[in-house]
Amino acid sequence: MGDYISTTNVLTMMPQLPATGEGSTATGALISQTVLRAEAIVRSYIANRYSLPFAVVPIQVREESLALAVYYTYKYQYAQDNMNTNAFVERDDGASNNVFKNLENIRDGKQWLTLTNGSALAYKAGIRGVRGTHKDYQPVFDMDSITSSCVDEDLLDDIADNR
Repeated sequence: MGDYISTTNVLTMMPQLPATGEGSTATGALISQTVLRAEAIVRSYIANRYSLPFAVVPIQVREESLALAVYYTYKYQYAQDNMNTNAFVERDDGASNNVFKNLENIRDGKQWLTLTNGSALAYKAGIRGVRGTHKDYQPVFDMDSITSSCVDEDLLDDIADNR
């Protein structure tokens, strides 16, 4: 069982897997591993922007974790011996890519995590980033302009000749 989702959540999305009886132990072990992997991936994307662990887990975090866990469970169920393949997993209609795109948007601050009451979850302290300005920039030896990133070719030739 993970911090955001459980094996029961994955089994609900995948009713074809045995929840009880023969094969349920292997299914539970497989799902436990995929839940851990999915949650680790989600955490790695959002850890720089939000304080973890969450007191209340945002819905988006649960949904993205569940989508990844179901994807990996389905993928590993059919490809454990690297011989059996599944056209659905091989085709990958973009479901996993959509999850990663959403996680990138959360990481980059383009998408906010919200709580169940609709309020946005606050960023962790100090995450606003480095703010740069050229306002008080003093050019070195008055040889470059404020926004210059190129060095004069004649100056480079003079430096090379004097070596």
